[in-house]
Amino acid sequence: TVVSSTASASTASQVGAESTQGDSANGQATASSAATSVETVSAQMTAPPRNGFDPATNRQGQVAGVTFQIPAYFGEPTTAGDTSGDNAAFYYAETGSSTALIMTSEFPLDPVEGEEGNARDPQEVLDGYLSGLLGSESAFQTITSSTDLTLAGYSARIVDFTGTVSSLPMNTRAAYFYNADVNSIGSVLFGQTSNAQFDYFADFAKVVASAAL
Repeated sequence: TVVSSTASASTASQVGAESTQGDSANGQATASSAATSVETVSAQMTAPPRNGFDPATNRQGQVAGVTFQIPAYFGEPTTAGDTSGDNAAFYYAETGSSTALIMTSEFPLDPVEGEEGNARDPQEVLDGYLSGLLGSESAFQTITSSTDLTLAGYSARIVDFTGTVSSLPMNTRAAYFYNADVNSIGSVLFGQTSNAQFDYFADFAKVVASAAL
């Protein structure tokens, strides 16, 4: 089964990303290992960690039937400028010459003809989705790591990208999962420029680990 990601590639263009296909290395993990490469990525940053994930004040974002806790400092979500059709919402912690954002989006899949229910192999769905995303002209530049895991009981993959956003260096991490119950791919993506005031990667690992039905 090959899954197209045209809609999500369109959403990626909303934040100005440009790409060529990169390589990935797969592993196995659970949601608690969302911080697997946080230290590696954070080592590239010179800004202090934000450390603002607080269950008492976090807001909730929902995508493809899964709820995530998002630190309040990311602000109210906006859908301004989204013409992709995949229900993207943008949460900004920083804007302007330095940028830090979380983007959630959902990509509904067509029903499988001749099958009862949504009979798809989750790994094939994720493989096809990322293949389409990387093959687009407006996705991300290079995959630096990829880890398979489960989020809220669903097959998922965390991918680290590097690339260019609005002509500025960007480090990006995205969690993709396939919810067979609603036959949709969900995406929670975080990106920050290299000159961001804070390093948000540790907080984003907690956002991913907070996934719940």
